[in-house]
Amino acid sequence: MNINKLNLKNHIIKKINNVTIISHPFPHVVIDGYLPNDVYDSFMNFYPNKNEMFNPFNKFRTYNNVWQLDIVPDPFVKGSENDAWRYHKLIEKGETYEICKIIEEVIFSKDITNAWIEKFSLDKTKNYFQCGRLAIDGFDAGLGPHIDREDKHISNVLYFSKGNEPKKDCGTQLLTLTNPTKEKKLKKNHDHQKFEDFKVITNIEYVPNRLIGWEVVSNSWHSYHQKFKGDRRSMKFFIQEDLKDYKALRKKTISGTEASQDWRSK
Repeated sequence: MNINKLNLKNHIIKKINNVTIISHPFPHVVIDGYLPNDVYDSFMNFYPNKNEMFNPFNKFRTYNNVWQLDIVPDPFVKGSENDAWRYHKLIEKGETYEICKIIEEVIFSKDITNAWIEKFSLDKTKNYFQCGRLAIDGFDAGLGPHIDREDKHISNVLYFSKGNEPKKDCGTQLLTLTNPTKEKKLKKNHDHQKFEDFKVITNIEYVPNRLIGWEVVSNSWHSYHQKFKGDRRSMKFFIQEDLKDYKALRKKTISGTEASQDWRSK
């Protein structure tokens, strides 16, 4: 695969530096053309198939319509320990393996991580790293309104759309509470909530090579629900704080894990 890594890195850093932060409903950016067109085409041509990915599950839930391939595992997630879902254990060497390696070495590089830290003016005394995964979400996959975990400081979703999927049905929703008086009650609450308590401020449509990124703050409520009877391909990745020990955070957020699919009860 003939991809110039330095050009790719410089392209992404320029995109991050040049984008303007949108403040409402919470600080976020939308970047079209996050990857150079030729790189995006290569990634689409060799995007991993479901049989090369992992169908994650744990004792609280089973994702029969979600597949993922870790590039850099999230150390919070116990199921991904020992690189069990990581590309170099699941993918044979070849073009797909190479795009995963490029993501790890370039897109998740320290230089690009620092560009994101600068963009959202994060606290530089903390130790950050990027982790993330390639994903395929099938019909009816989704997550109810929630705010990402406290160790995540920037959340990103890069769409790998073919261009023929329904843009709205595969989008990412940015939300606010319909009843502002609940805001105090839900402060620092990372559990997944019910859709009926929120209104959609904007739906970031699913178009090729578009990135939606946001700062994880006290009101960064977001959700998605895959209504298209097909596949939603994306890379979900995060600028996270390295906590070294995740036991306390796992215990603190267990209710959020248990409730992550309760939005389906409506």
